[in-house]
Amino acid sequence: MQIDVLNNAEVYRMKTIFYNIKSKKRWFSGETYYEECKERTCDYTLRNGKVIDKEAIDFENNKMIKSERYEFVNGLVTKKQIVIPGGFLEEETLFSYDDNEHLLMEETYKNGVLSNRILYKYNNIGKITSETVFKYKDGRISKTAKEWIYEGRKATVIYYYTKKTKTEYEYNSMDRLIKEIRYSPEGEKIMQIDYIYDSDGRLSRKIYDRQYVDEFQHDRYGNLTLYKCYHNYGLTFLPWNERSEVIYLRDEYRYDTRGNWVENKHFVNNTYTSRMTREIKYL
Repeated sequence: MQIDVLNNAEVYRMKTIFYNIKSKKRWFSGETYYEECKERTCDYTLRNGKVIDKEAIDFENNKMIKSERYEFVNGLVTKKQIVIPGGFLEEETLFSYDDNEHLLMEETYKNGVLSNRILYKYNNIGKITSETVFKYKDGRISKTAKEWIYEGRKATVIYYYTKKTKTEYEYNSMDRLIKEIRYSPEGEKIMQIDYIYDSDGRLSRKIYDRQYVDEFQHDRYGNLTLYKCYHNYGLTFLPWNERSEVIYLRDEYRYDTRGNWVENKHFVNNTYTSRMTREIKYL
């Protein structure tokens, strides 16, 4: 979904209704599951085009379920808080930056106890070179990391998890990702993904090992309106794949006079499944 031009908005309310639809189908047994009709409402408060408060509302009792609150300094988010009913601070994340406004550290506290810390490093031209994640639980610390190596229009990301793996990325002259190659811990190539863009620079196709194809279509505002998945070298389309995952999604949007969407209808395999509306109040 595109980032809206909401600089002149003060608040907006987004309401989502989930309809009674086939939510999942088991590939082998043919069983179908249904979701009850549910409604979810969120109120957003903005300042200078940035969300400073997102409040989830229980529509039946008109009570706050959860509130996400943000603080900014010079346009950079410095604090995110999750507050639950009663005004209790459930989670807080603090962000710190260097003099060039690069994110250096995120620290997350749950119920006042440090649970997560992420450290970032950059090279002299501002490209990220490492990300290290520390997780704290029951007196134990776990660590994972990623490292970036750049060479021309290529970037290699090395992952340090339980085993060391790497993924290579290649970009075009517009700095758009055009190729991704994933390797096993033994260094064997396990997957190649090619990225193709339309004339407006929006992603139109992802091709996996020259067999499976994801197709994307966008409207003139940049919102995704269609997603399809094909296999058999991009020739065969099926609404469900062998893992029972949905592979045909469609969205319809209605916009206001300022170009912000105010209604989104979502379809799964041509079945109308949910509707989102936004009531936007401008300054």
